[in-house]
Amino acid sequence: MTTAAAIMVVVFAALLLDPSRMLQQFGLGLAVAVLLEARRRSG
Repeated sequence: MTTAAAIMVVVFAALLLDPSRMLQQFGLGLAVAVLLEARRRSG
């Protein structure tokens, strides 16, 4: 995983702390998508 991907995962996962359910779901979805894509590309 690249450093950029790791930073993106952390930033998107931070949206889970937002009280808005929509932002929580959006952040989780983006974090998982970036994590899966980074792992697929690295190995």
